[in-house]
Amino acid sequence: MSASLVAGLLNAINAYVVDSLSPQQTFARANFTATQAAGFSVPQTSWIVFVLASFIGGFLMVLAVLGIAMIYARRGKGAEQEELPELVSEPEPKITPS
Repeated sequence: MSASLVAGLLNAINAYVVDSLSPQQTFARANFTATQAAGFSVPQTSWIVFVLASFIGGFLMVLAVLGIAMIYARRGKGAEQEELPELVSEPEPKITPS
């Protein structure tokens, strides 16, 4: 669980840094964004929603990988126990001095 929180936090920090370092693309002659110039009217997503979505994505990704690993380990452990035969202890031969 803590690995998922750390991954989500690092992903949110990365999203914030990328969002703050990359300026919005505009055309030089007109102050239109690329989507406005193409004729689309797309509302701008706030950076808080972007950072929260990145946190949730990073958190769930690691949580899913760990959950799948736990399921795989449990299924593998059960199959391993079924395949191994029980060991029968044989009596040790007695050594007599000659």
